[in-house]
Amino acid sequence: MIPIVRGERRLTVATASKADALFEELCMTLPPETTRPQRVSATRARRYATEQGWVPPLALEDLDDEATVAELDVA
Repeated sequence: MIPIVRGERRLTVATASKADALFEELCMTLPPETTRPQRVSATRARRYATEQGWVPPLALEDLDDEATVAELDVA
């Protein structure tokens, strides 16, 4: 596992701000699916995300709502 994911490293405010800006820019962007390899990659990425329990970006909007947190099991 990556050290930063394990909490062994810290992010600077500048890096966190850049990551947030990139997320805001790309979070609702759909992957290209024009060609067969692109469709396969997109499908595999979605499957992997589901297997890992990752939620789509809009699911994160309601994390202040305890019902949503319980439903997503992200607490």
